[in-house]
Amino acid sequence: MKDTILLICVIFFSFRTYAQNDLSDIYHGYFKAVEQICKKDNGKLWGINLYSPILCIDSLRNVWSNEPDNENKFVKQENIYRGKYPIDKSVANSITEVYGKKWVMVMVPLPEDELERNILFTHEIFHYWQDLLKLISFNYNNAHLEQKDARIWLKMEWLALSKALSTEGEERRMCIEDALCFRAYRRSLYPDYVTAENAFEIHEGIPQYTGMKLCIDSDSLYRAKLDESLEKYLAAENLVRSYAYHSGSVYGYLLDQSRHDWRKQLNATSDLGSIVQKMYETFLPVDIQNQCEIRKNKYSYTRIEKEEQARDKRKQYELAQIKTVFQTNCITLPLRKMNISFNPNRITALEGLGTFYKEARIVDEWGILNVFNIGCLINDAWNSVTIPLSDYKLGNDTKHIITNDWQLDLNEGFILEKDSLKQEFTAR
Repeated sequence: MKDTILLICVIFFSFRTYAQNDLSDIYHGYFKAVEQICKKDNGKLWGINLYSPILCIDSLRNVWSNEPDNENKFVKQENIYRGKYPIDKSVANSITEVYGKKWVMVMVPLPEDELERNILFTHEIFHYWQDLLKLISFNYNNAHLEQKDARIWLKMEWLALSKALSTEGEERRMCIEDALCFRAYRRSLYPDYVTAENAFEIHEGIPQYTGMKLCIDSDSLYRAKLDESLEKYLAAENLVRSYAYHSGSVYGYLLDQSRHDWRKQLNATSDLGSIVQKMYETFLPVDIQNQCEIRKNKYSYTRIEKEEQARDKRKQYELAQIKTVFQTNCITLPLRKMNISFNPNRITALEGLGTFYKEARIVDEWGILNVFNIGCLINDAWNSVTIPLSDYKLGNDTKHIITNDWQLDLNEGFILEKDSLKQEFTAR
């Protein structure tokens, strides 16, 4: 019997070691592929070799890395490094600083498609160098892209740019002019958001362009990927935190096609539309609104308008429900040193109230909040987050609260206090 148990243990640990080594080989292959992509470019695009320290992190916070950390937390396993990611930090496709080092952070599971995986890696790697390149933009909020008209004219811009991709010469220039006309009209409707649009296109659009540029050798494949991207974003329910991924990659492609060295004049506040207008020597009409009415039917305007009217009706009902949920009986938590991860496809901008996140994980000095169902509301100033208690009754343990919609774990020194005037609880 003892021999049998011993044999089972040997088999179990042998299998576990094999599985870990197998994963290590897989991640080593991923890292080498990205390293080769960056080595092939070797600074031609942005003046620096973009390869960087990388953390791949799964849902259990297991880490696979291409480099050791500076605090000896990781263990070398074959050709990579293994470890655990701290519980007090959120996991996202982003940049992080942990264990004495700055890292590119990528969430596991990774895309199975090799090209998509490499684009993701190189997109995030660009973020690592973005501050050095002075292309960092902060504090933008494109809440207007929840609005029907903003979405319609953004899609008109995209469809005109898409047509420009398949044309050349004067025809391409005219399609670009149409796109910029639609862009200018949208911005005339929402002038307060022009700076925010530019910032988002630089902050996320340029990394996406970089990922595609470095990973795709064929011009025809690049255009095919832009076509895939267009279909994806035309069908997207939410564009507030995602639209720049498409806009940046398509404008970047057209700028490269202009044969001008446009990247050297780029900065954190640049307007990609203005740069394209300059490089292609296009001129916007004086009567932009009238020209948009004339040109829009070349780009499926009627279909887009019908789709957006249907979406707007759905969203108005959804917004009314969200606002009702957050009117009373809530917990409000201050945000001072926030670390957040969220699904960008499941957020809704509520003008005047903030942004609704259907799913999120927030870490702050008071503890950890996991929201996985009913959602949370972060105000426009980003200094508080609100979660509804709904029908949940607080028990004696207000340090660790688990509901069907969220989980809150407060750190030592913090308690929930009830504000009788507002009829809500606040962590202090």
